[in-house]
Amino acid sequence: MDFNQEYSIIGEICRNICKDKDLIDDLIQEVALIWIELSEEKKQKIKATDSFTWWVARTTKNLWSSSSSPFYSKYRKVKTQEFSDWNTPDVDEYDYTVDQDYETLMKFVNVLFPSEYNIMHSYYFKNMTIMDIVYKFDVDKNFVWNTLKRCGKSLKRKIFWDRNGLSKEETEDLIINFIGKKRLKVEERQIVLDVYNYLHGNTFNNVYDKDKILEMLKKIVSDLNL
Repeated sequence: MDFNQEYSIIGEICRNICKDKDLIDDLIQEVALIWIELSEEKKQKIKATDSFTWWVARTTKNLWSSSSSPFYSKYRKVKTQEFSDWNTPDVDEYDYTVDQDYETLMKFVNVLFPSEYNIMHSYYFKNMTIMDIVYKFDVDKNFVWNTLKRCGKSLKRKIFWDRNGLSKEETEDLIINFIGKKRLKVEERQIVLDVYNYLHGNTFNNVYDKDKILEMLKKIVSDLNL
């Protein structure tokens, strides 16, 4: 893929995200500039995993909607138009700090449960819409949406722990309200799963195995002497 092809993809994604026609060209230029200034090593890693489209989408969304981004401060601060949802979960919930944490993110994406991997990879790497995913995998729209939100939070959480660690006190705060429960909601099971995998170096990823995750919770509680 040469730069003209890359620029074309950047332009298409920027037009999908930016609903203000007066700012589209500026947004395209900003994203293209960030790509040009990336080190060759980072570019090659992104290309090697076939995730250029995903990188562009994440970078564009962050530039467009984050009030702390240079683009927002320079171009959007004076605009009254609200960010128009691009049929995607809130960007604030999925700010993976792409440039700094890309390799870490990929490590966790690649061990997702198959159904979750398919949804995340299709949405962020192949630039498919939620409805495209619904039709391709014959799944419910709410399942796709909820999977994107839950896995996005999980990935953000795991990246943060990978960089900063997870203290005993933080672990207790995360699981204290789950102790004694015989049934956990899927979001709660995801937290238990993430904590257990972090503490024990595991990659078990089936959030739907309720009994297994309850056993994990008991193990965490025992480890913490709660």
